[in-house]
This record gives sequence, C-alpha cells and structure tokens, in this order.
Amino acid sequence: MRLRVLWVAVLIPAAAAAVGFYFNGGLAAYGDLEVRVEWGPLVITQHERLGNSYYVGGGVVVPVWRYGATNVTPRLEATADIGHSSKTKQVEYEQAQDYELAWTTIPIRGGLLFGVEAGPARPYGGFGVGLAVVPWTVTHTPTGAEVDNQTETQATFAIPFGCDFRLTPAVAVGFRAEYLIVTGEVSPEIEVENVGIAMPNPFLVTGTVRLDL
Repeated sequence: MRLRVLWVAVLIPAAAAAVGFYFNGGLAAYGDLEVRVEWGPLVITQHERLGNSYYVGGGVVVPVWRYGATNVTPRLEATADIGHSSKTKQVEYEQAQDYELAWTTIPIRGGLLFGVEAGPARPYGGFGVGLAVVPWTVTHTPTGAEVDNQTETQATFAIPFGCDFRLTPAVAVGFRAEYLIVTGEVSPEIEVENVGIAMPNPFLVTGTVRLDL
C-alpha cells in the first residue's frame, strides 16, 4: 500500500503542472556548403563557408514527470516545436559562380527534455524527431532567371540543450542551443553546369521566453 501511495504522490505534481509555451529567436549557424561538379566519372567537391542566418520559432511544453522530494527537482517534459530560417548564397565555385541558391528550413519536431530545477535555474537537454520542409530555388544571377526550384521534405533529428531562469512562477527567460540533422540530401542540381549543391545542417543558438499557464 505504501508503494501505491508514493507512486500517486510522485505523479500528482506532474499532472497538476502548467503547460508551457516558449518563443525563441537568434542565430542559425550553417556548416559548409558542398558544391559537386561531375565530369563523367570524375567528381570535384568543394566546400564553401556559409556563415550565419536568423532563426525564429516556438513550441509547446507538456509536463510528463516531476519528482519534488529534494531541493534539486528532476523533471521530464514532452515538446512540440516549429521554426523558420532562410539563407541566400552566391556560389563561388568557378564552374557555378553565376548561380545563386536560396532556401528556407522549416523544422517541425516533437521530443523529450530532461532537466532539473535548482532554485530559479532549470538546465535541460534532450532529443527530438520530426520533419524538415525545405523549399529552395536556384537563380542564374546574370539574367535573373530562375532555373530550378523545389520543396523537399526530409526526416530530421534535433539535439537541444539550454537553461531557463524563472523570473516569476509563470515567466522564464533563458538560452537554447540545438543541432538539427536533416537526413538524406537536399541537393539542387544545376543541370546546365552539371553541378550539385548539398545544403548543410544548422546549429541554432537562441534566446528564449517561456510562459507557463
């Protein structure tokens, strides 16, 4: 009977905890853009530095489990997130330097966050899975003509971590970092030049505002 009572005592705080909403914005640091030129059996690959862009997003946080027996309180939360980032890149490789690539990354994922509460601080880490919707276009810059476009959907994995700091019981601010892994290959083909371009995965560094209702 004691075990049953203890189990109920552990579950009640999680069920009674507030659902949270968060909004975040900051930088999307992209890796190298990979440009491949095929000449029959010969494939030449070059990596170009891409740099940073913006990222905005938000999500819902639902408490799953919480243990409040000590001053440091472990907790587990389920999340659903969506975001938006875009980037334009003038290709520098000599065989394709007349082309500009523009794309948008829209990751939609769900996941789990494990964290602890220690005073006002709530550090956390976790993982997520979902889809990345990536519309892209290739433009011939001397003429301004769009030579290729497509919207691709690829499976994606997310590795988020960060820390929130409570200002009030219902409001917290913090920082969040997240590595998005877009599986498969989102690769526009510039058929005129026989050039393939593989777009890189973003690493997100953002500030967050969380509201618990």
